[in-house]
Amino acid sequence: MTRAFTIKKPNIHYAWLILIACCALQAGSQGTIFDTLGVFNSPVCNDLGFEFGSFAFAQTFSAVAMMVTQPFSTYLYHRFGIKRVLLVSGCIYYTAYFSLSMASQLWHWYLLLSIEGIMGGFFYRTSYTILLCRWFASKTALALGIATAVGSIMGMIMNPVATMVIAHFGWRSCYQLLASLGALITIPLISLIVRASPAEMDLAPYHEGCDTTDTIHFPAKHHGKKAIGICILFILSSVFSYLCGGYYSHLPNYSISIGMGAIAGSLMTSFELGGTMIMKFLVGPISDRIGLMKTETLIMILSLIGYFCYFFLTGNILFFTTALCGIYCATNMVLMPLLAREELGEDRFQTVLPWITTAGAAASSISNTIYGFIFDIFGNYDLMFILCMIGIIASYLILIIIKRLGKQK
Repeated sequence: MTRAFTIKKPNIHYAWLILIACCALQAGSQGTIFDTLGVFNSPVCNDLGFEFGSFAFAQTFSAVAMMVTQPFSTYLYHRFGIKRVLLVSGCIYYTAYFSLSMASQLWHWYLLLSIEGIMGGFFYRTSYTILLCRWFASKTALALGIATAVGSIMGMIMNPVATMVIAHFGWRSCYQLLASLGALITIPLISLIVRASPAEMDLAPYHEGCDTTDTIHFPAKHHGKKAIGICILFILSSVFSYLCGGYYSHLPNYSISIGMGAIAGSLMTSFELGGTMIMKFLVGPISDRIGLMKTETLIMILSLIGYFCYFFLTGNILFFTTALCGIYCATNMVLMPLLAREELGEDRFQTVLPWITTAGAAASSISNTIYGFIFDIFGNYDLMFILCMIGIIASYLILIIIKRLGKQK
């Protein structure tokens, strides 16, 4: 007598485990490393006698290195496998950051941050977006929002922690702590969980209400020269959007400049990341209900109100102003990729995404340097807030142009 066995389908789609790995990737890189860059500006410059603008310019080297190498990230993912690329680039990334604890000359930051930029382009700038867009055919906005929100939560936690570590143990020990913590969070989960695509496990992408064997395809709306033009417009929109990216690393020094102190500055950064976190959690449900562009409009209006308030408000209310400004990061990290996939289709989107994020990262780091020199020249950050508002408006207008072109036949 023989028994017939049936294999039950898992109740939880593997896509949600991929989301956990992407959350760890964002927490250990964006939250632990990138979001805490600003806390080192004043301590390092005061200790070693660097000019503030010159030290901030080192981050531009990181962006340039990333800009050169990141467009090749998708090729390396296909050629060697995304897990292998993430593990190798991640180890080098954290080693370079750890080595900053031994730096003493300005060119050391230029060199090590350049290495970090090269590896960061392969490690975390686009990998989580590509993975989640491969694994989620629906609920993509929710997945991207959760992953990036976890990074923001980590940034909120680590900014005051890093400030206290610097105050008690010095900035060199803080570099070592952050690099070690980031590696511990990311490398094990990447090794255990990450798979390049659902096909590798004989699955289809997660789609609510569909069988796991169903296939979902996102067709391209544009072809030929028009598609190339749309790609260029997305890259240009990303450049203007990321003018805000360089602002929040100056919040600690901004707080010191208006007499609120370094601890208040790190709390401002945490509130900014808190606003980012909240909107990243909400952007999925909101966009599902009212659409991507209406969600973008809402975010733009709230962010402009926040930046405008810097010119009139003082004291503790500035914490809430920074939170309001922080919600705009949901555009860069969640809405922009989804709008691009919607307009360009799945295949072209994965090719263009590294260029979009690279252009944005370059704009963020260049603006970071510009804002440093603005403070050196004028002694305040008023012009920085104005440039951020200009960037938000310009990016939004370009997205409107893209959507109108999409309606034309």
